[in-house]
Amino acid sequence: MTCKCHSNDPPAISPTTQCIACAYKHYVQALAAYNEYGYSDDNRDFIAGELRMIVLHTYRRWESIAALAREGALAIAEGRWDEAGMDRIGALVREAYDREYPEIRQRCDRLQHQQQQQDTGD
Repeated sequence: MTCKCHSNDPPAISPTTQCIACAYKHYVQALAAYNEYGYSDDNRDFIAGELRMIVLHTYRRWESIAALAREGALAIAEGRWDEAGMDRIGALVREAYDREYPEIRQRCDRLQHQQQQQDTGD
Protein backbone atom coordinates (compact mmCIF):
# COMPACT_ATOMS: atom_id res chain seq x y z
CA MET A 1 0.00 0.00 0.00
CA THR A 2 1.36 3.36 -0.93
CA CYS A 3 0.85 6.34 1.28
CA LYS A 4 -2.13 8.59 0.71
CA CYS A 5 -0.02 11.37 -0.78
CA HIS A 6 1.15 8.97 -3.52
CA SER A 7 -2.40 7.92 -4.37
CA ASN A 8 -3.11 11.25 -6.10
CA ASP A 9 -2.64 11.55 -9.85
CA PRO A 10 -0.11 13.02 -10.23
CA PRO A 11 1.38 12.32 -6.80
CA ALA A 12 1.16 15.37 -4.55
CA ILE A 13 4.27 14.77 -2.51
CA SER A 14 7.02 17.00 -1.30
CA PRO A 15 9.43 16.80 1.63
CA THR A 16 6.95 18.78 3.71
CA THR A 17 3.85 16.74 2.81
CA GLN A 18 2.33 15.76 6.14
CA CYS A 19 2.29 11.99 5.76
CA ILE A 20 2.82 9.44 8.51
CA ALA A 21 3.48 6.68 5.95
CA CYS A 22 6.41 8.70 4.59
CA ALA A 23 7.59 9.35 8.15
CA TYR A 24 7.32 5.63 8.91
CA LYS A 25 9.42 4.81 5.83
CA HIS A 26 12.12 7.26 6.97
CA TYR A 27 12.03 5.86 10.51
CA VAL A 28 12.51 2.29 9.26
CA GLN A 29 15.49 3.40 7.17
CA ALA A 30 17.01 5.31 10.08
CA LEU A 31 16.50 2.40 12.46
CA ALA A 32 18.04 -0.11 10.06
CA ALA A 33 21.14 2.05 9.69
CA TYR A 34 21.21 2.74 13.45
CA ASN A 35 21.23 -0.99 14.21
CA GLU A 36 23.37 -2.19 11.32
CA TYR A 37 26.32 0.10 10.80
CA GLY A 38 29.06 1.62 12.88
CA TYR A 39 29.56 5.12 14.12
CA SER A 40 31.13 6.44 10.91
CA ASP A 41 30.49 9.98 9.75
CA ASP A 42 28.56 8.78 6.70
CA ASN A 43 26.28 6.59 8.78
CA ARG A 44 25.73 9.31 11.36
CA ASP A 45 24.81 11.75 8.59
CA PHE A 46 22.44 9.25 6.97
CA ILE A 47 20.56 8.54 10.22
CA ALA A 48 20.35 12.21 11.16
CA GLY A 49 19.10 12.99 7.65
CA GLU A 50 16.38 10.34 7.82
CA LEU A 51 15.27 11.65 11.21
CA ARG A 52 15.14 15.17 9.79
CA MET A 53 12.93 13.88 6.96
CA ILE A 54 10.57 12.62 9.67
CA VAL A 55 10.53 16.16 11.06
CA LEU A 56 9.54 17.57 7.68
CA HIS A 57 6.75 15.02 7.18
CA THR A 58 5.29 15.52 10.68
CA TYR A 59 5.93 19.03 11.98
CA ARG A 60 2.44 20.40 11.32
CA ARG A 61 0.23 17.41 12.03
CA TRP A 62 2.23 15.35 14.55
CA GLU A 63 4.24 17.93 16.47
CA SER A 64 5.38 15.55 19.22
CA ILE A 65 6.89 13.17 16.67
CA ALA A 66 8.63 16.05 14.90
CA ALA A 67 10.07 17.35 18.17
CA LEU A 68 11.45 13.94 19.17
CA ALA A 69 12.84 13.26 15.72
CA ARG A 70 14.58 16.64 15.75
CA GLU A 71 16.14 15.91 19.14
CA GLY A 72 17.13 12.46 17.91
CA ALA A 73 18.78 13.91 14.81
CA LEU A 74 20.75 16.36 16.95
CA ALA A 75 21.83 13.61 19.33
CA ILE A 76 23.03 11.41 16.46
CA ALA A 77 24.81 14.31 14.74
CA GLU A 78 26.60 15.11 18.00
CA GLY A 79 27.58 11.48 18.61
CA ARG A 80 25.21 11.02 21.54
CA TRP A 81 23.79 7.74 20.17
CA ASP A 82 22.38 6.58 23.50
CA GLU A 83 20.29 9.78 23.74
CA ALA A 84 18.72 9.54 20.27
CA GLY A 85 15.45 8.07 21.56
CA MET A 86 14.97 5.75 18.59
CA ASP A 87 12.58 3.48 20.51
CA ARG A 88 10.36 6.38 21.58
CA ILE A 89 10.35 7.92 18.09
CA GLY A 90 9.45 4.53 16.66
CA ALA A 91 6.62 4.00 19.13
CA LEU A 92 5.04 7.35 18.29
CA VAL A 93 5.45 6.88 14.53
CA ARG A 94 3.98 3.36 14.71
CA GLU A 95 1.06 4.55 16.85
CA ALA A 96 0.22 7.35 14.43
CA TYR A 97 0.70 5.04 11.45
CA ASP A 98 -1.67 2.45 12.95
CA ARG A 99 -4.30 5.15 13.53
CA GLU A 100 -3.95 6.39 9.96
CA TYR A 101 -3.96 2.90 8.41
CA PRO A 102 -6.01 0.67 10.77
CA GLU A 103 -6.54 -1.95 8.09
CA ILE A 104 -2.82 -2.70 8.05
CA ARG A 105 -2.73 -3.14 11.83
CA GLN A 106 -5.77 -5.45 11.65
CA ARG A 107 -4.18 -7.51 8.87
CA CYS A 108 -0.91 -7.85 10.79
CA ASP A 109 -2.73 -8.83 13.98
CA ARG A 110 -4.75 -11.44 12.08
CA LEU A 111 -1.61 -12.91 10.49
CA GLN A 112 0.17 -12.97 13.83
CA HIS A 113 -2.79 -14.79 15.39
CA GLN A 114 -2.80 -17.34 12.57
CA GLN A 115 0.93 -17.90 13.02
CA GLN A 116 0.48 -18.46 16.76
CA GLN A 117 -2.26 -20.99 16.07
CA GLN A 118 0.00 -22.85 13.64
CA ASP A 119 2.87 -22.80 16.14
CA THR A 120 0.72 -24.27 18.90
CA GLY A 121 -1.21 -26.66 16.66
CA ASP A 122 -4.63 -25.20 17.53
